[in-house]
Amino acid sequence: MHWVIVGGESGAGARPMQKEWVLSIRDLCEKAKVPFFFKQWGGVRKSKAGRDLEGKKYDSVPGRLELPVASAAHPR
Repeated sequence: MHWVIVGGESGAGARPMQKEWVLSIRDLCEKAKVPFFFKQWGGVRKSKAGRDLEGKKYDSVPGRLELPVASAAHPR
């Protein structure tokens, strides 16, 4: 796994997300050294809920992936 993005549902009918779920996923990512991005708490008023998790924003992204370049002698 190269990246984990977590975010709650938003809009009418959005189901609540438990803080423990998010913390568990974050902790697993930290242990496995996988970048963790927390998008939002969600809910009907997602802008009020924000995206802080324990007072911090999690914006980790994976490093650039270097792909091999095909040569004329060895096309993909």
